[in-house]
Amino acid sequence: MAKQQTMPFWDHVYELRRRLLIVVASVVICSVFSFFYYPRLFTYISEVIKDELLVTEVTEGFFAIVSVSITMGIFLSLPVLLFETTLFIFPALKSKEKKIIVAFMASSFLLFFGGLLFAYQLVLPIALLFLKSDIFFPANITRLISYHKFITFFFQFLIAFGICFEFPIVVLMLLKFNVLTIRTLLKHVKHFTIVIFIIAAVITPPDVVSQVLLAVPMLGLYLLAVGVAKLLGWGK
Repeated sequence: MAKQQTMPFWDHVYELRRRLLIVVASVVICSVFSFFYYPRLFTYISEVIKDELLVTEVTEGFFAIVSVSITMGIFLSLPVLLFETTLFIFPALKSKEKKIIVAFMASSFLLFFGGLLFAYQLVLPIALLFLKSDIFFPANITRLISYHKFITFFFQFLIAFGICFEFPIVVLMLLKFNVLTIRTLLKHVKHFTIVIFIIAAVITPPDVVSQVLLAVPMLGLYLLAVGVAKLLGWGK
């Protein structure tokens, strides 16, 4: 342990390079796997839209598969990224700090994928039902949805929810390092609620249901973070 803590600068650089190469290799392998697995993967995407999609360019199909494969490669490699990051910083940490880092990374991973699942299973179908409503399309309009643009929208929507579900991690870090206090967060809970609803309004499609379905979990996670910090004695 002591040897790792006094490791020369360039040894740290080489160690970082080695771990980055492992992560990059993982992304490449997972992207290739996703490329060949794409037909089955697309069935999960198409189940949400429940409409035929339109292709307007010869290269659209190719770029759609490549973009989805790379995106999935990054998603599937997140555990590797977290693992390699943990191994890189662990030698410089104390035992208590290691436990905190592991807890933060595990929570971040679960919250991110929880946000993806929540968006896919509940919010996105409701948002699409609203956006495809006949009230937005006159009787003489044929509704054709772009294949590539929908896939882009699909992943942007899910990623936005995954990132928003990281909100309690940010709150806990601010409390841990005494940037904010529990008293401040509880005192200004109304203001934070307004901010949360504004964020939800910006990220989600322009329907109230989707906004509420994002804002309410974020508010719940915010209060959960405050409760966890209080139990741990952070942010006093």
